[in-house]
Amino acid sequence: MILVLILVLFSNFQGSNSYQIFTEKLTIGQVDFSQPGFHGADFLSVPIYLLTNSSLTSRLIDIILVIFAIPLFYLLGKEIFKSKKLGIFLAYAYVLMPLDWLDMFRGEHHTAFIFFFILGLYLIFKSSKYAWLAIGFSYIIKPYAIFAAPFFWYKKLYKQFFLSLIIPIIYLFIQISQTGQIMIGSHPEETANTLFSFKNFIFNLIYVIQNIFSIHNFSPNLRVYFTDMSHITPILVILALIAIFKFKKYFTDTRLFKAILISAILGLLIPVSFEYLDMWRIIVFYMATILLALPVLKDYKFLIPISVGLSGFQFYYSYMAYQSVYWSSGNKFLFIIWGLIFLISIIYFFLSFLRRQESTLYENYTNQS
Repeated sequence: MILVLILVLFSNFQGSNSYQIFTEKLTIGQVDFSQPGFHGADFLSVPIYLLTNSSLTSRLIDIILVIFAIPLFYLLGKEIFKSKKLGIFLAYAYVLMPLDWLDMFRGEHHTAFIFFFILGLYLIFKSSKYAWLAIGFSYIIKPYAIFAAPFFWYKKLYKQFFLSLIIPIIYLFIQISQTGQIMIGSHPEETANTLFSFKNFIFNLIYVIQNIFSIHNFSPNLRVYFTDMSHITPILVILALIAIFKFKKYFTDTRLFKAILISAILGLLIPVSFEYLDMWRIIVFYMATILLALPVLKDYKFLIPISVGLSGFQFYYSYMAYQSVYWSSGNKFLFIIWGLIFLISIIYFFLSFLRRQESTLYENYTNQS
C-alpha cells in the first residue's frame, strides 16, 4: 500500500475525460448519460470534486480505491480459504497486476470496478445482507459483475442476486430515456446490437489463449499495444489447470470449486464473443484463475519466485506504455514495487525450504529413535 502511494506521489497525471465531465455535471444537478462510459463510480466522485474542485476527480477516486483494494484482497482470500497465508498471496497477486491498478491514472474506473466487485465477493462469502448492494453498484461501473452470479449460487443468496439487478435496471432505464440507446462503456461507436460478433469468437479465443500462456503480446486479429497482454503470469494459469484436474485434492468444498470455475468460464467466453476485445474485459476471468491457482501454489512453493519474476514483464510493458505520460522524468519507482515483492518471494521460498528440511530431519531422527 505504502509503495503504491509513493508511486502516486511521484507520478504525473492530468487532463479531462468523459467520466470527469459526467462528475462535474452531476455537481450542478445534471445527469448526462450521453457521456461515453459506465458512470457508477462518478457518483462517488462528486464529494471529492466539491471538496477539491479538481479536474482530476475521476482519477482521484480510482487512486483511493486502489489503495483500499489491497487489504480488501487479503480479507477476501482469508475469508474464502480460511487462511491468512492465501489472503496475503491474493493481495500480492493484485499488486503484481500493474496493468490493472495503473489504470487509476487514466480515471476510467476499471480499478473502481475491481474494488467494488471484490467487496461484493467478500460480503457474499460473509453472507452479508449488503452483498447485493456492492455487486449491484459494481454493475454500473463495469457490467462484468454479472460473473459474480455463481458465488451468489454458492452461498444460496438467490434473493440478493435478483436484488442486485435492480440498480443496473434503473441505471439503464434512465440512460435509454435520455439517449434512446445503451452506451457500451467508453466506446460510443458500439451499441447493444453490435456488441457481440460471433465471427470474431475463434480469433478472440485464440488471442486470449495465446496471451495467457505468454509473457508477451500478439493477436492474429487485432492491432496490439504495450498493454494488450495477459494481466497474470502463465504460471498461475498452469496452476489453475492443475486445480481443475485435481480439484478433489485442492478443494474440499466442491461447491466452492464449481462456483469459481463457472465464474472463470463465463468471464472468458462472454467477453471473447464481443466484437472488440481487450484484456481488461476479462478481468473477472483473471481473478477466478488466481483463486483456482492459490491452493495449488502451496504445494509448488518453488514456483512463487518464478511467477513473481515473470510478472516483471507486466511492469516492463506498463512502464513502456506510460513512461512518457506518467513518468516523464524517467522515474522508475514502479520497478521497486516489483523488485521488493520478488525479493520477499525468494526469502519466503528459502525459509519454507529450510523449515521443510528441518521437519524432515526431525522426522528421520524420531523414526530412528
